[in-house]
Amino acid sequence: MNSPNSTYLEHYDKIKDEIKFITNSKIRLKLLHVIFHNECSMKQINQETSLSYSSISSNISKLEKKNLLFRKSNKYYLTNDLALYLICIFDFNNSLMFLKDFTDFFIGHNVQNIPLSSIEDLYLLKSSKIIESTGHDIYKTYNIIQNILNEGQYVKAILPFLYSNFIDILLKLIKKQIKIDLIVPKNIGFIIKKEIQSDYLNLIFTKEEINFSLFFTEDSMALGLFKNDGTYDQNRLLISNSENSIFWASRLFNNYKKELKKNI
Repeated sequence: MNSPNSTYLEHYDKIKDEIKFITNSKIRLKLLHVIFHNECSMKQINQETSLSYSSISSNISKLEKKNLLFRKSNKYYLTNDLALYLICIFDFNNSLMFLKDFTDFFIGHNVQNIPLSSIEDLYLLKSSKIIESTGHDIYKTYNIIQNILNEGQYVKAILPFLYSNFIDILLKLIKKQIKIDLIVPKNIGFIIKKEIQSDYLNLIFTKEEINFSLFFTEDSMALGLFKNDGTYDQNRLLISNSENSIFWASRLFNNYKKELKKNI
């Protein structure tokens, strides 16, 4: 029986040449970007891209020979394989652009606990902004988190440690009948459970250390990281109120919870 790694390598060998062919031409990527969003005639591709008819014709011919593109009623369509390749290529490019823009937030920080699927989708956070504490406002990041929690109709969080006064914040949320879901290390969970008994609070325990923090509601999210030296960077947060960012946070929370259930 083939190991998962050997199967992966077989699949990689099968598609690597096609991926290389797609990406090694800016002209090809440009016309594929147009067809990706809507099937087009050659004239429409020319109008959208300003590429010459000879360049368009030459590249379309090459794509057709590789069965990556087909023509129907004088319009060009992507095959399913090519559509999937392009989704991966565009998502990867978006992730690279995101990492370039947010280098200051991620460099020197540990992301090993964050599920790979969430790392691959980091581009969904592109509308985020970095919040930093200052000498004049050393509690800025903490206050941002508190504001996010206080304004939500529900609260979900992955919590590596207890913030100052966090128990009091939870009690106030519960008093407002806000539903709270927390993923916490066991020792932190026991402390919270000792102080709070409520149907509005759902605690999910993990035996493993958590090296990031995540808070989100239906309107906002905040992500914090640990430095490579093992200390939490309490002076920086990545925050956003975009739908994509909240979707990313929700999927991270759910994937993390699934991984915990697998290890029970």
